[in-house]
Amino acid sequence: MLPTYSDIRILELASGIGRFTGSLASKAGSVVTVEFMEEFVAKNKELHNHFGNCDFLCADVLKLTLPPASFDLVFSCWIQMYLNDQEVRVLAARKLEWCKPGGHVFFRESCFQQSGNVTRAFNPSHYRHPSFYTSVFSEVRCTDATDGIEYRLELVRSRNLETYIAVKGNKGQICWLWRKVPVTSSQARLVGNGNTGLSNGNGAGHNNGHSNGHSNGHSNGHSNGRSNGSKNEYNGVSSPHANDLFAPPATGQLATHDGLFGPGFGSDRVGGAGPASALARALELGEPGKRVLDWQCGLGGYGLWLAEKCGAKVWQVDERTALIEGAVQHSRTLPKAHTVLEVCRLHSREFDPESVDAVIVHTPQPLSPLSSSFYHRAAAWLRPGGRLVAGLLLGSVGEAEKLLAALAKAFGHEVVMTDMTPQMVEWMEQSLTASRAAHRAVEPGNGHTNGNAHVARKEQELQTAVEQWWEEQLERVKAGGLHYFLFKATKQA
Repeated sequence: MLPTYSDIRILELASGIGRFTGSLASKAGSVVTVEFMEEFVAKNKELHNHFGNCDFLCADVLKLTLPPASFDLVFSCWIQMYLNDQEVRVLAARKLEWCKPGGHVFFRESCFQQSGNVTRAFNPSHYRHPSFYTSVFSEVRCTDATDGIEYRLELVRSRNLETYIAVKGNKGQICWLWRKVPVTSSQARLVGNGNTGLSNGNGAGHNNGHSNGHSNGHSNGHSNGRSNGSKNEYNGVSSPHANDLFAPPATGQLATHDGLFGPGFGSDRVGGAGPASALARALELGEPGKRVLDWQCGLGGYGLWLAEKCGAKVWQVDERTALIEGAVQHSRTLPKAHTVLEVCRLHSREFDPESVDAVIVHTPQPLSPLSSSFYHRAAAWLRPGGRLVAGLLLGSVGEAEKLLAALAKAFGHEVVMTDMTPQMVEWMEQSLTASRAAHRAVEPGNGHTNGNAHVARKEQELQTAVEQWWEEQLERVKAGGLHYFLFKATKQA
């Protein structure tokens, strides 16, 4: 997660007795450590002063005064969870100010729950939803006093920590890496509107309503580079619930889509146990513990299914911050399922060569962000004998043939393509039947509403609209206007 930090200047906040100081000082040009407990400062100095490149300050980070733009990396671990919301905002602004242009800000916090299971008589921590930190750090701004340039923090990567997942089943240990970049005129208008910091057109908005640090509210806005009045369409497939088929539904609508496709599949538009089972059979993972990369994972339903049913260790990546945060929250319902969830820039995210056993793709837009270059990269990441499997709803056989050619070029030999459109018809009919049955069970007047008739009515209207939209797509599939293909490419051993 950390950028290269050899020979750079690092500010380490809330350093304690130096849990990370030694690792940082062993490579950095210089490290300034800050801790408000005198005995901790003394112990850190005792342990790490021999590096000769450390300064040990005893100070409160909220009262700390340092020159602006004086550090290449501002590093902290487990400090903001002890601050109230306003103090987090203040510290975020100061981190941005202390960081050099082009430098980085890194932090790790406990979200949702504490890191361990020890009962404490007094616990001052705020176990917030991760969207709070994403929102706060996306919105901070500072202006350089010398040249008048305004700066912000751009999200580079964010993920939960695999060690805590593997050892404790805790998926709430989350870290963020940001880069200090100039603000453009369009980005300046996003202040306060939930900019995620990912300038890729897929940011989903967050509100700032976090009562006592525990609210997980999101706004319903999703910026995708189109006007809100544009039709949500791909290959003629339109949906009334998001202004782009591949942008997620608004947060308040995800439960409705999950009700149709299955938990965690609401962002995929094609999901559920049927397609997930088909991908699993094509993967032929064998024994548990195989490492699977879930590319453009959305709400994570496919990867979580593979982790739960097949014992796979799944690394899930997506550019859409709100979806990953929703996926983290959903994955916590299955703590034993080994899934790491990461926000990153897909076009530049790389993995070690021959480091994964399988790659799965289930986004319905393979010919846009998942260009032929992606398949070459995926082939490099796979171990010999590993497989890339893609299950995709496409508008024509011609598109499927283009994708087949791209895969064959990347993998260097024959790739298997299977038309599973008849099975997709069955899955779509099954999902509609199940959704309608659940729909009828909670209709207003059946005694199962939440007590608010207006809210219940709106939920029913939305559910009906989603079902009607999906029924329209079912008819398109039956008429031959849409096809579901399963692609399987194997890396030569």
